Amino acid sequence: MTQLEITYYEAIKRINKENGYTKAPALISTGTLCQPAQVTRPAAISAGIATLGALKSKKYRFISDPGHAWLEVPKADVYAAGIAQEISGYSYIHGKYVYLEEDCDAGLFMDAAGLTRDNIIDVYKDEVEIRDYQSYNGTR
Repeated sequence: MTQLEITYYEAIKRINKENGYTKAPALISTGTLCQPAQVTRPAAISAGIATLGALKSKKYRFISDPGHAWLEVPKADVYAAGIAQEISGYSYIHGKYVYLEEDCDAGLFMDAAGLTRDNIIDVYKDEVEIRDYQSYNGTR
């Protein structure tokens, strides 16, 4: 294993242990609709530090309405973070963006990309069109 793989593996193993999971290391998201991931993310490891570092410098819009919220993320960033196959059907896709629902998919992306609250721009709207978009299904 490379140093990056070891660091990733050990970090995920620690997170799993803290949350009481004993399966092979995989990122755990804490949203109410999420189930623990059952697979590791070699794509995130192979993406390398440079790609993940580039994500850390970006800003993402967190769009909310009175009932729910979504993190607007370019599709390319979802793939760069290595989580494209882990996103639930509660998220949406439209054009070049994926709208990651707030309960688990947004957190999954933020964890994978190493983002903090500083990367988020809050946008509130009384009505959003996101619910009219196509449900996410893991394809480009």
